[in-house]
Amino acid sequence: FDEDPNSPFQQVGHNEVFTGYDGRLWISCHGVNKVTKKPFLVIDPLDFNEDGEIIKKTPSYTPQKIYYDE
Repeated sequence: FDEDPNSPFQQVGHNEVFTGYDGRLWISCHGVNKVTKKPFLVIDPLDFNEDGEIIKKTPSYTPQKIYYDE
C-alpha cells in the first residue's frame, strides 16, 4: 500500500479467489480505510504473465470492469 500514496488502505485481508461472470479469476478481500478504520469490499481481477504466474499489483480502490459476451 505504501507504493501508492493515494491508496485508502491501512490493510487488506481475508481473501477469496473465484471465477467471475467473464470467466476470469478474481480475488475479493476486505480493505480497512486508513482514516475511518472501517472495512469495505475490494474485488480485483487476477492477471497472469506468459509463464502462468500471477502479476503482482496492489489492491485497487477504483471501479473494476467485468467483460463478458452476452
